[in-house]
Amino acid sequence: VAVWQDPGTGLACKARLDKYLPGALALDIKTTRNASREVFSRDCYTLGYWQQIAWYREGFKRASGEDTPFTIIAIENEAPHLCAVYSLGDESLARGVAENHRILKQYAKALESGTFPGYAAGVQEIDIPAWAMKEHPPEAMEWDSNDNGGF
Repeated sequence: VAVWQDPGTGLACKARLDKYLPGALALDIKTTRNASREVFSRDCYTLGYWQQIAWYREGFKRASGEDTPFTIIAIENEAPHLCAVYSLGDESLARGVAENHRILKQYAKALESGTFPGYAAGVQEIDIPAWAMKEHPPEAMEWDSNDNGGF
């Protein structure tokens, strides 16, 4: 576990890795449906690993003073449980650091103001998405107006 204070916001920060040897190895194990480079690359984005790894690297460097290579072991969660070992590229890490600091600043501002971003308050009417409406146009819907649908 690494604990540090963000110099830009003063916020207390924390990160937990699966394995860490200062200056030698920083390791995180991820299970996945597909550990291939192409699919896992997408997973790194959609699941936020690009931010998580940037967070870990920065945090453990601040806490230990050591710049440690970071490795991900991606293990498929179905037989034959193939695995692959990856490191995230510098460009992705730089973008992760920038995004993490943007979020830290947003959080610090919310703490200071007491106003946190969120969804609208109260009950809101919602409909199915427009694409779903096209799949179920009114003329395709046949129902008996006397049928209350079991209610």
